[in-house]
Amino acid sequence: MPQQGPPSRIRSVVGEFVIIVAGVLVALGVDEWRDNLGDQRLEAEYIERLRLDLEVDTATFAWFEQVLEAKEAVLRDLVSENPIDRLQAHENLIGDLVYSEFKALPTAQTSTFRELQSTGNLKLLRNVDLRGKISEYHLGFDHISGILATPEGEYRRIFSESFRGDAFRSWRIDSIPPDPAVLESEIRTLLAHPGLEPAVNAELGYTAGMAFYLGYYSELAEALLTALGEPEGPHLWPDPPRG
Repeated sequence: MPQQGPPSRIRSVVGEFVIIVAGVLVALGVDEWRDNLGDQRLEAEYIERLRLDLEVDTATFAWFEQVLEAKEAVLRDLVSENPIDRLQAHENLIGDLVYSEFKALPTAQTSTFRELQSTGNLKLLRNVDLRGKISEYHLGFDHISGILATPEGEYRRIFSESFRGDAFRSWRIDSIPPDPAVLESEIRTLLAHPGLEPAVNAELGYTAGMAFYLGYYSELAEALLTALGEPEGPHLWPDPPRG
């Protein structure tokens, strides 16, 4: 068999090199395709978990908005011209009185976001705008919740001192309402407290702050739910809170 000359040998070596390089590139391409496919599946799983968390949040926020409305109504009735008459008009007076001392915003579902943050998997959400709004929602809500964790005035102290220690125990645990005459007597004790009006005014301001921020994050949660259904598209977001 005749030996290959230099040009033939060069062509053979180059051909082998091209085949090797092509094989490596194909292998790398397959690996990258598999990685991208795995990332997309993981992204879809996280999106579904975030969606479920937000559904819980929106339901919780809607309930808490009702709590704040009841709280504000009781507070305004306490400093009205005819507080006893106005309070007695409440269908669920004992419950509304309990709501009047509610403090702080509700807890949001954060486990999925914290996992995304701690593992670095937040980058799996390919829509940068969506990724930023999810971070704003969780970090912003956590920040304002910490600020609003403490009421501004003395209402809770005055309220607690005006009722017996077991005043609401039977209602809370056994759903047994207190004796109406006893409840009215304790309400009159509350109304007679000299510091009630400024305490109520401070509590109303505090409640307005909670309602304001709760309204914004409720809107943002709803917008995120819509966006998570279409994670790759552009979306409209609520205006950021003022102040």
